[in-house]
Amino acid sequence: MKSSPRFLVHLALALVGSSVLLFACSTPPSGSQNPVAQTEQGIQVGLSIYGQSQQTQAVTQQLTMAQRNYNLMVMTPDLSLALKSPVTIHGSVSGLFFSEGVFPVILQDAQGNEIVRAQAHADNDWMTTDSVPFTVALNFKSPVTPKASLIFQKDNPSGLQENDFSQSFAVSLK
Repeated sequence: MKSSPRFLVHLALALVGSSVLLFACSTPPSGSQNPVAQTEQGIQVGLSIYGQSQQTQAVTQQLTMAQRNYNLMVMTPDLSLALKSPVTIHGSVSGLFFSEGVFPVILQDAQGNEIVRAQAHADNDWMTTDSVPFTVALNFKSPVTPKASLIFQKDNPSGLQENDFSQSFAVSLK
């Protein structure tokens, strides 16, 4: 079977073009640093991304931090009023805040001492990035000081610091 010379020329050009494109995409720009470096502690991944300016990297980092907005809202009780034990808190937060349908809620006094810790429970399916309603009941003894902090912690079963996140509200106790 005879191949046309025109077909062979096109095939050769396609192969040469693909090779040039593959080489250009796999070679870092001159002057850029390799984002993966071997250190005594192991492999360290840097923030430098091939072909991105420092400004683009900063915007990327800002977007990553913006993703940590879990839209936590407390519906009841009104946190501007003094809380009295027992209190049941209803709210909503992104499903990403939960692990196995729960996350910790901590009430601390003004000195940072833990008054009570409880688990908030998802009222609906928590395996979503959408907002999920939750409920938590807090039972505590009369506080020494009326000022306190109500802390909602993202559940972090991995224990990795980069997965830690909490949101706190200043509250009064009676």
